[in-house]
Amino acid sequence: MRRDAFSLLELVIGVTIFALAFIPIVELLSTSRRTAASSLRFLEASSYAQTLLEAIEPLDASELPAGDGEWTLLSSQGAAAAGTGTRWPEVQRFFDAPPPFPMTARVVTATRVPNAADPTRPDRVLLRVRVEFLRVVTIEDSEQDVSLEGMLDPR
Repeated sequence: MRRDAFSLLELVIGVTIFALAFIPIVELLSTSRRTAASSLRFLEASSYAQTLLEAIEPLDASELPAGDGEWTLLSSQGAAAAGTGTRWPEVQRFFDAPPPFPMTARVVTATRVPNAADPTRPDRVLLRVRVEFLRVVTIEDSEQDVSLEGMLDPR
């Protein structure tokens, strides 16, 4: 007797094996997409923080808003102190512009650091830029942040 077709049992077994092999592949692709989206968001946040830090670093310490110890220069959570000089308003405008993606917080702080090498020279200023954002496409909402630091040397 010659068989030209598969039996129903063979067909069910074949489809079951295919489904069991296909489900992990689909899950792997979904996880890969979430990871790529999260990495892109982290890259965007890092780039934004770096741009903000590079906008502030060329300023002279005298152009920054006044403060002692550690103080907040810019914050998305509230009003920022006013700096002096002609370049500070440009930094303020960049910070006040809508961010390129949703962020939960943006903060720029400064800390005075005594100039240990030469106490007669003015203090150095340590700048910290912190950007908080929600992770992309995750099961639960969780925050992630990027923090960068730079040093302002007196001129």
